[in-house]
Amino acid sequence: MNLIIDIGNTRTKLGIFGKGKLIRKGVLEKGWGVKELKAFIAERTIENVAVSTVAGLEEQAEHFLKQHKNYFKYKLYLFY
Repeated sequence: MNLIIDIGNTRTKLGIFGKGKLIRKGVLEKGWGVKELKAFIAERTIENVAVSTVAGLEEQAEHFLKQHKNYFKYKLYLFY
């Protein structure tokens, strides 16, 4: 299964995909961490993780996500 995470400035959107279909989706408010990620994943086997972020990712959460088979993070820098 694939875990997709979109981290914005105030909310984080998550989705778990399997066999080409969205299995679960959710939203986390600012300040989430590993505990909330584990609860969202529950007992699903995640093989791939993709993270898109404008706000950054907590170090402990990134360490947890890197434990999965394939991990990809894209950090978007906005300049005004």
